[in-house]
Amino acid sequence: MSMLTIEKGLVVAFIALAATACGSSDGDSGKCTAPVINGAPFFSSGTGSVHGSGTLPANIPNGQQLELMVETSNSSVGVIPDNLFAEVLTCGSGSAFTFTITHLDAGTYHLGYEIYDPSSQSTDPKFMGSSTNTFLAADGQSVEFNPTF
Repeated sequence: MSMLTIEKGLVVAFIALAATACGSSDGDSGKCTAPVINGAPFFSSGTGSVHGSGTLPANIPNGQQLELMVETSNSSVGVIPDNLFAEVLTCGSGSAFTFTITHLDAGTYHLGYEIYDPSSQSTDPKFMGSSTNTFLAADGQSVEFNPTF
């Protein structure tokens, strides 16, 4: 079993522990709110950060678990939310989201996503994708990035 597979399994397990509000229904109104993801990549200790907003493809159903990924040419690492107990759910077709990712090592990255069914025990994503554009993280700097999927 590769280290990447183990890391991915741990990230899914951490996210599966999540259980409350971001991107969920707003009370009895039936409306949902766009997810806000604030966190850091699993096993990363750099000083760079990136923030921005994105929109997932229209074929992703409402109410699915969203996991953001930081990707390089040879690895993909999940973003662990600052609030491990926040449930990050998609909100509508073409779900929009905002994010701030900290502790990035200097380098060039894509942003990726994996979508899981929160009612399933499966650790296999239902949908996944990567941004077609990249961003450059630098030590001690914050950059804006708006991914295109």
